[in-house]
Amino acid sequence: MTLSFAAVGGGATAFYCWRQGLLVTEPGVFVGPIALGAGFAATAGAISSVPISFLRMLRDPYRRELIRFTKEKATAYAAAQTAYESARLAFDARLRMRPANAQTLLTAPFSQEAVRAATPDIRRWLDEAIAQEDTARALAKLGPQFSVWHDLEVGAGNTRINHLVVGPQGLILIESMTARGPVTVEFDSLVQHGRMVPEVLDSLRPRLTAVARAFGIGGVSILLLVYPEAVLVNSRPQRLGGGPVPTFVVGSAELAAALVQGLPGIDEGVGWQLDRLRDNVSEHVRFA
Repeated sequence: MTLSFAAVGGGATAFYCWRQGLLVTEPGVFVGPIALGAGFAATAGAISSVPISFLRMLRDPYRRELIRFTKEKATAYAAAQTAYESARLAFDARLRMRPANAQTLLTAPFSQEAVRAATPDIRRWLDEAIAQEDTARALAKLGPQFSVWHDLEVGAGNTRINHLVVGPQGLILIESMTARGPVTVEFDSLVQHGRMVPEVLDSLRPRLTAVARAFGIGGVSILLLVYPEAVLVNSRPQRLGGGPVPTFVVGSAELAAALVQGLPGIDEGVGWQLDRLRDNVSEHVRFA
């Protein structure tokens, strides 16, 4: 644009000099005015090119999209930098919390010493792992009339399930529970630290729904909450109220006996129904 303005300015000055007769009478004098006119025109073109270019850029959809994309990339990069810095600080903080005898603890990660030395978030995972191992050992005592699956994913949402059992009383969903204090059943309600905790059952409703959608055939017959013997005051089966399916609380040591003897108030299914249910579960579960 600057060169175009300079050419126009020089041409206009030359035309003016020609009209005044300078090109005939004094041909060497008109070079200065032409250069001066071209210089003024070039300056005006340079100044006006900035807003004109900006307006053209705003009207061009490709350039608008390019500007938007560049801003989004810059924002995403800044967010990633901030997240990286936060993650680095968190990692450094957790590294400082690492116990001095970490190698010794890793050789026996489920020992009482390892659990006591672990950070709270790691201790929670350890407690859950230990609870699931205790439940699995109890379920290993069941006879051939029971089929048992551990650590599963079901449904399109990959819902995690601790244990599934198909037995004479149908499909039983078993969840290994953890707690930091005494657990009791009072007036058909779960009580921890002297406070009712209905949210425990509410948190399990999505798992019951996922199992029912995945397997059909009536869904879950029984929901069993298995607590460690150390925290459950009465380890024998106790029924809870308010659940979408018959729900019981039992200690890990009493789990196998409760399933073999049958949970109260639950009818047994016929053989062909149980065989069909067992095959259906085998086809749809995925081991996590």
